[in-house]
Amino acid sequence: MTKGKCFYCSGEFKDSVMGAHLQSCSFRPKSANNEKKDYGFLIKATGKYRKGYWLFIEVKDFSTLEDLDSFLRDIWLECCGHLSCFKINGVQFYNNKETVHELGGTTMNVSLKKVLKAGTAFQHEYDFGSTTQLTLQVMANLYTLQGSKSPVRLAARNNPPKLRCASCGKASKYICDDCVMNGEKGYYCEPCLEKHPCGGNMALSISNSPRMGVCDYSGPDDEK
Repeated sequence: MTKGKCFYCSGEFKDSVMGAHLQSCSFRPKSANNEKKDYGFLIKATGKYRKGYWLFIEVKDFSTLEDLDSFLRDIWLECCGHLSCFKINGVQFYNNKETVHELGGTTMNVSLKKVLKAGTAFQHEYDFGSTTQLTLQVMANLYTLQGSKSPVRLAARNNPPKLRCASCGKASKYICDDCVMNGEKGYYCEPCLEKHPCGGNMALSISNSPRMGVCDYSGPDDEK
């Protein structure tokens, strides 16, 4: 279990209790009695094989799977415009109509309230070659995103892991893709990377994402 930050109160909590905290956080915006309430879901997303990376996301229930896919791409996944899909209750939802024609399933143009409910566990895959797999779960139904025009909002995420240089032990800045492919950690600070036998051509920037070190992923332009 790793700690992360609540973006309402800036408190730090383990991921095992963050969901409960977000539902009761006193800094979270509340609707006045005479205000129109927006219904939505609190969803936890976790790297399937890198469980130290996680997000808690508030999503309006009339949002679509396309909205959720776009958010996950922007904050965690996007590198080369790869295909992606959700797997929910045995049905595959693709971001591309041509893929639906080839593989079956359906598109992501469906509202969340039609396919999700409290407790629903589902999966997301990005890139069907060097695939990054996520596990997601609807933690709760809640009134969400009052006053916000965005259908999706980040409520909490894990703190960036402290990764040490494989050569000197100092804070690392890069990951060598070649080393990772060979089963090594491959984290390096800039001076040690310059001396690294693989050279800097295979190095990518370290990012707070389960896709770190895969394909050409180098993190979002605006790290949240």
